[in-house]
Amino acid sequence: MRPLHLRISAFGPYAGVEDIPLQELGTTGLYLISGETGSGKTSLFDAVMFALYGEPSGAGRDAQTIRCTYADAKIPTKVVLTFAHGESVYVIERSAAYMRPKMRSEGSIKVAAQVVLRCPDGTELTRSEDVKKKIVDILGLDRNQFLQTSMLAQGDFIRLLRAGTEERRKIFSRIFGTEKYGELQKKIGDEKRELDKKLKNMQPVMQIAEMARCERYADLENRLNEVRMKLTGLDYPPFPELFAILQDVIERDMHQKSQYEEEKRELSKLRENLHHDFLQARERERIKRELEKIHHQKKDRADLLDQIQSDKTLIEKGKELVTLPLELHKLEGERTKYELLDRLKADLASESKVINFLYQKKRKYEASLQRSLKKKEISENFLQTLEAQNLPGEEYCRLSMEKWIQNLRTLEQLRDSSRAFDGMLDTLRHATEAYAKAKEIQKETRFRYERMFDNFIAEQMGIAARSLLPGKPCPLCGSEDHPHPAPISAQAPTQIQVQCAKSEAEKADEALNAKASMQQKASAAVGIHRENLRRHFDSLFHREPVWKSDGKMDERAFLSEEIHKAERKKADLEEMVHQIRQNAVLKIRSCAVLKRLDGLIQGRKDQLSETERNIESSHIKIQEKEKQIQSLGVFFSSLQELEREIVRLTLRKKDLTRICEEAERRKVALQGELDRLRGEEHSLEKQLSAFRHDLPSEESLQRSSSILTEKIAKTEEQLEIVGNNIPLHQSVLESLRRCQHERETLEDEIRWKSELADTLNGNLADQEHIGLEAYVQGMFFDRILKFADKQMLEMSSGQYEFRRQNRLGGSRQHTGLDLYVYDHHSGTARKAETLSGGESFQAALSLALGLSEAVQTCAGGVRIETLFIDEGFGSLDRESLNRAVTVLEKLSEHRMIGIISHVEMLRSRIEKQICIVRECGREGSSVRIEV
Repeated sequence: MRPLHLRISAFGPYAGVEDIPLQELGTTGLYLISGETGSGKTSLFDAVMFALYGEPSGAGRDAQTIRCTYADAKIPTKVVLTFAHGESVYVIERSAAYMRPKMRSEGSIKVAAQVVLRCPDGTELTRSEDVKKKIVDILGLDRNQFLQTSMLAQGDFIRLLRAGTEERRKIFSRIFGTEKYGELQKKIGDEKRELDKKLKNMQPVMQIAEMARCERYADLENRLNEVRMKLTGLDYPPFPELFAILQDVIERDMHQKSQYEEEKRELSKLRENLHHDFLQARERERIKRELEKIHHQKKDRADLLDQIQSDKTLIEKGKELVTLPLELHKLEGERTKYELLDRLKADLASESKVINFLYQKKRKYEASLQRSLKKKEISENFLQTLEAQNLPGEEYCRLSMEKWIQNLRTLEQLRDSSRAFDGMLDTLRHATEAYAKAKEIQKETRFRYERMFDNFIAEQMGIAARSLLPGKPCPLCGSEDHPHPAPISAQAPTQIQVQCAKSEAEKADEALNAKASMQQKASAAVGIHRENLRRHFDSLFHREPVWKSDGKMDERAFLSEEIHKAERKKADLEEMVHQIRQNAVLKIRSCAVLKRLDGLIQGRKDQLSETERNIESSHIKIQEKEKQIQSLGVFFSSLQELEREIVRLTLRKKDLTRICEEAERRKVALQGELDRLRGEEHSLEKQLSAFRHDLPSEESLQRSSSILTEKIAKTEEQLEIVGNNIPLHQSVLESLRRCQHERETLEDEIRWKSELADTLNGNLADQEHIGLEAYVQGMFFDRILKFADKQMLEMSSGQYEFRRQNRLGGSRQHTGLDLYVYDHHSGTARKAETLSGGESFQAALSLALGLSEAVQTCAGGVRIETLFIDEGFGSLDRESLNRAVTVLEKLSEHRMIGIISHVEMLRSRIEKQICIVRECGREGSSVRIEV
């Protein structure tokens, strides 16, 4: 992943909008991210991490605390990152949730976090989970892997070098993510302890064996008691002996059960025979009673049958009943004709109503069809009007609008730059005025000093003449005669006054130099800014800007007009996009309306055709009904008289039928009853003759049955006892077998889990005492040291390389993680925490680079095109710093490496720089790129 452009707003220490064209740094080589402490150097990497993964890089920072406290409430906290991966370019735009003031009322409203990932194929992802998954698919790294491979924070690796054994294990656990192996060790150990507890809490075998009942068999009871006594002194229960005893008990119980069942069957068979004889005796007495009763019933039924057969009234009524059906049939035929005529008239009236209803439906369908045709015509005209509008495409308008938005931003930046240039001119003017004033003061103080110094020198002769005495030689000429000694002026300066004047002159010189330096810096800044303004203005408008007499650019009105034009053009394009989208929606709706109208029109036409066919069918039915009415002949003057006659004859027929049927039923019933009684009499006599002559009485048979029942009850009681013992002992046997199986299964599981726990925790006998987590950490550490040794040897000029303690001391599990540094000059190894500050930095940087390469290898050979190294260079001397930078320059031949540092030597060594500046009078930081 190689960043091409980064735009941040209200992020970290950056209050406004910062555009950072990272593509100007190139595709390979070193570049420096410099600035004051706390200015926001690491925040640039935080912005990249936030854009890619939604979280900053540091453990103490999160997405809720990244908003700049200086930012305007209306500016969103947003990061837009354009990055290249291979030949593809992606744009990801992510904003954090923040509170902004309401537009039309007081108070604040929360703006939700948003993210958009634009892919090279034009697709856009807006769901946070989809974007996160896509970024991992593109880069091949999750957030932690990206941090370990792209952001090398020296503090973690310095702590790693100087930490004790336990602290180094914790650092390894966090860096390598080996906590899961330690959790696995603990989990297996806990499971083994739970199994031990479960084995201890299993139901005792003694408790199960106590459930057995062997009192019926003395030898088995003695054997069982002996086994019970053994259970208290054995570690493992004697399951085979218990199984053998219970099998014997079950076999004896089943044998006794068979005997009792056979005895019960014999007794039951005897009782059944007695019961059979008892039932026969009882049946013989019942048959005798039944025969006597049947004789009386036969005499009563024969008398009644003779009375019914000799009744003359019933004979006459039977003859009348034969003629009545013929008369009723004739009358029913007349009524059928009249009912048919009535139905035909009712059908005619119904068909007339149907025709009227169909004509109404026809008129309704015709009116609806006309309305639909009219609507279709209006929709077609409206659609033609929409299609006649010659509007450009929405994508073209969107691209044009983006272009004008970029132009508007450029114009606004040019306007702001022009205003800043005016301020720089004012600064230069003030500096020039201050320089002129300082020059006048310097000139005046210098003149005053020189004049005073000349006066002081001139008065020296008079001062020397004061010490001349007559006859004493002059210290200058040696004459002992002094006719004209030099006089002393009353205004002669003293040496202190001369020294004060000289001091004032020197201060004035220094002030003049300072003002001259300020004027030169202001003039140089004005020149650079003026050239930048000229170049930007020429690139935008292809002409030189107009300058005022005071040096300021006379283009403010022109720029305001151009900004106004750009804003109008942007608004026009926005309105055009709105119109295009609205027209597209209207076209879709019009097409849908036309389609619906076509279906409705066709439906109305089909309904009209169907209605006309129904009308024609109704006319035909009416004609057929009228012909049927004419073909009928009516023979009755009144339907009511016919109905009354039919009712009278029908009632008479019912009465006669009821009377005759009642008499016939009585005759048949009596005759049937006599036949039944004769048959029963014959059957009972036959049954009575079939009984044995020696059959005992009911009383004697009942007494014998009671005795057998008591014997059967006693046998069943014994059978129940034996029958209950069998499932009990089978259940005890099954419980013991299940207990044996569970115990053996649990002991097997405890055995292999104990071996696994000892293996994972490094507690095997005659083996090195090293746990799984420490072993995995050592394997990771060896892989990192393999990559780190190459860098360490080069940065230390071949003096140092890493060594890890592979042999364990005592029973400690983590001593194999001790790190040593082998000194090739002295041929000795010493602990890494004994390195000096600069050497520790070299070792930490080597470990960081080794970790980056190792994680890339573990991640499937992912190539890191951009690498950030955070601080730590201040502890190196010049030679060590040069070696470290040389190593990084070699590593940067195929990638970009950014160094985050404020070391001054790096600023002079590395040409490409990202400078973080805190400007006076401005809250927050700003960014500029120097190439």
